[in-house]
Amino acid sequence: MSDPVQTSSIEVDDVGFIEHSPVFDGGVAVLCVAVYMYVEPEAMESTTIAMSKFGRDKLRWMSQEKTCVWESRNRLTHRYLNTDAPYQIFVDADMAMPCGNATYFNQRFRKNLPERTAGLNGITRLLSHPPSMGVVGASYFDRQIGKQLQCSRGCGSHMEPGFNVRFERGEFTGVGEVLWTATGGMRIHRGVFEAIKAKSADFPEIVPRKEGGIWGFFTPHRVSMGEDVAFCARARHCGFKIWQDYDLRFLHKAHHFN
Repeated sequence: MSDPVQTSSIEVDDVGFIEHSPVFDGGVAVLCVAVYMYVEPEAMESTTIAMSKFGRDKLRWMSQEKTCVWESRNRLTHRYLNTDAPYQIFVDADMAMPCGNATYFNQRFRKNLPERTAGLNGITRLLSHPPSMGVVGASYFDRQIGKQLQCSRGCGSHMEPGFNVRFERGEFTGVGEVLWTATGGMRIHRGVFEAIKAKSADFPEIVPRKEGGIWGFFTPHRVSMGEDVAFCARARHCGFKIWQDYDLRFLHKAHHFN
């Protein structure tokens, strides 16, 4: 496979993104990497290996550097929607994903995941879920404490009491419905964005007011709200269920695990 297409350095207007390029057309998915300041080496390594299973005609790669993560996601989504790919996949620049080799993944990241989990290819797994599952997220370990499932089965953004312990014991496998799932490893069907646009009167904070018509799909509508919680709330309002893949576990801020 040729080197992934990197686009964060391509600027054709004053807001730093390309409106459209035919190089992104014809694929199944566009992998969107939100970059804060730099890409973690482990994230680049595992993502590159996972992408090597695909031809460039199937999977395209966009990145966007921005200090505000929800603004980065909005800009990436704007660019994605100017392609014809049915799926957008977010994998953050500080996120290592399983890439198809359980031995490699567990040895490299010193995380003793079960082989059925460590041996998955994160991109293949996200794309394996049917289109009817509009939003599907990967579980991942929190960057600070190392053991926290990034989703909610409780109320709002609060986890169901005891859920993390039960998850660690392996009580949850396959996919399950949640209230929200984190954007650091997420697959979104194009139809979700179209539905949110159609109900934009219900979300006045997302309607473009400047910067070339960028919709604020991930713009928080409350102070201290995560952009993932805000986006999933809008998707649920539009009739979509949010799904968590309990078997697909990423590592957040990968160097914390070495």
